[in-house]
Amino acid sequence: MSQAKSLCFQCLLCYREKAGTYLLRIYKSKFHSCNINSSGNCRVDRIWLWPTRKGVFLNPPTPSFRGKEWRRIPLSFGVLRLFSLLHDNSQIESRNQSSCKSIETPPIDKVLERPVRVRFAPSPTGHLHVGGARTALFNWLHARKHNGLFMLRIEDTDLSRSTRENEESLLRDLRWLGLDWDYGPEDVINGNCPEELKKIGPLRQSERGFIYKKYVEKLHSEGFVYPCFCSEEELERQRIELERNGQTPKYAGTCRHLTPAEVERQMANGAPHVYRFKVPKNTKIVLHDIVRGDVVWDAEATFGDFIVMRSNGVPVYNFCVAIDDALMEISTVIRAEEHLTNTVRQILVLNALGFQLPSYAHCSLILGEDRTKLSKRHGATSVNQFRSEGYLPEALINYLALLGWHDGTEQEFYSREELTKAFSLTRLSKAPAIFDIGKLRWMNARYLRSLPIEKLRAVVSERLKLANLLYPHVDSSDLLVEMIAEVTRDNVELASDYECQVKRIFSYPLEETVRSGEAVELLTKEGGFHELSKAIVHSFREGTFPSGESENHRALWKEWIKRVSKETKRKGKHLFHPVRLALTGKMSGPDVGDVIRILSLAKGKSDAIVLLEQRISILEDFLSRVQ
Repeated sequence: MSQAKSLCFQCLLCYREKAGTYLLRIYKSKFHSCNINSSGNCRVDRIWLWPTRKGVFLNPPTPSFRGKEWRRIPLSFGVLRLFSLLHDNSQIESRNQSSCKSIETPPIDKVLERPVRVRFAPSPTGHLHVGGARTALFNWLHARKHNGLFMLRIEDTDLSRSTRENEESLLRDLRWLGLDWDYGPEDVINGNCPEELKKIGPLRQSERGFIYKKYVEKLHSEGFVYPCFCSEEELERQRIELERNGQTPKYAGTCRHLTPAEVERQMANGAPHVYRFKVPKNTKIVLHDIVRGDVVWDAEATFGDFIVMRSNGVPVYNFCVAIDDALMEISTVIRAEEHLTNTVRQILVLNALGFQLPSYAHCSLILGEDRTKLSKRHGATSVNQFRSEGYLPEALINYLALLGWHDGTEQEFYSREELTKAFSLTRLSKAPAIFDIGKLRWMNARYLRSLPIEKLRAVVSERLKLANLLYPHVDSSDLLVEMIAEVTRDNVELASDYECQVKRIFSYPLEETVRSGEAVELLTKEGGFHELSKAIVHSFREGTFPSGESENHRALWKEWIKRVSKETKRKGKHLFHPVRLALTGKMSGPDVGDVIRILSLAKGKSDAIVLLEQRISILEDFLSRVQ
């Protein structure tokens, strides 16, 4: 008994009456209640026993428990009986026959020893969700950091909902975010993909049916899948019966043991059938997940034999994904936490076909501020919506990177190069990420204000043309665009805010402002509106008013306002407020001199503007009616 023996904890429970309650009492709460749940999952299921003269030392083999959970069990009749059973040859043989086979995924350090290949595989059934965009970003960053390949695969097996329009929308959103891919669906069509990748075949699952069919036939010939002829009614009865007995609904394996003659007869009769994967007994799947840690499933206890191909010949999602990941030689599958349960089926398929298993990283969910799953009720959730609302791709990328990842510092703003350098899958958090729209707006405002003037002019020009506030021929280098960007820069959080700012500058709602009652104090004799308005009209008709056409307009405006102040003996708010109302029709806004310069520069470039001469005419008419 000098050599340590290994005992499956399930076997320990079988011997619990003979082993005594003391041993059970210590380990039941640690291993049975906490780590063997209703699904049959078990994180640690082996205990090492070391007999000594004074008792028995027990130590679980995992590093997290090793040392601190070392326990000594006093010798007792139950423990002695347990050891006699352990060292009985017949018991050992019996135990070996029923011991579980393990299928383990490789840890990340082993995977990085081979070329890095990752993929983003969206379903084109709608717009690109921010959760999908974050998944794409994490894949892209991992590939770029390790000089690997980032592939784009279109999972369009849901033919009723997948459309080419949605696919184009997804590609457009990814390009806008700057997440370029090394190999994608359009490359196959254009024939521009690298030679070594062409063997993968088309990157749309709807075009890969012949590949899936070949592997189903291979699995069938090797006994890993079998035809199932059970009708929907039979399966429904099985489900109801299992639920009535408090069991997890799963396929009962009715057709698993059909003889070849019975299968042949059913086939000859043209009976509709699916193909099911034969889940191996006494097999556990050990997932060394980079984000979630070690997760273990008892495959047979988790689910029954699952379908790999439907009766219409269309393969199911999990089978397609497994085959595609293998043929694309994906080294690490980085995807959302909600795909965690799909992993077991995919690993079983990959193992049966003898493919090398990838490592897995299942990223945390993104929740709204009310801590429910992010959805439309929380506002914008798609990349297209955020783009339409005026968010910059740099800001959205920066913010998405911080949802579930951090580099251990207090840094919040990253360039794309900094993100690539700092990113690591091992720094992803398993806790759900909270989507804070207020923080995203704040971050976007910082990015907007820090943009070089050349890039800012391009953003402003694009937004104003989309809003039909500028004619299409107006270039981003136009002095008008630069002036608008400069004047409004500190008052915007989103690119779409430029539309509101320019609409305010271009409009002249004098009548509406007066009717609203906001300007009631300015319309009195002490308010000075009438006096200063007359001075403005008179100066304009005489040609002494600075109309904004000169490059030295700001200096001319300051001289004019100084002269009017001296003539009317008004200054401060008693001067500037009535002048603003008279020339802009509003009680607040950018500097009035800058507004006049913009009006001058906008001549012939927009039909949404009330020009200076039009404003003077409206002001004259207003004064005559009021007097």
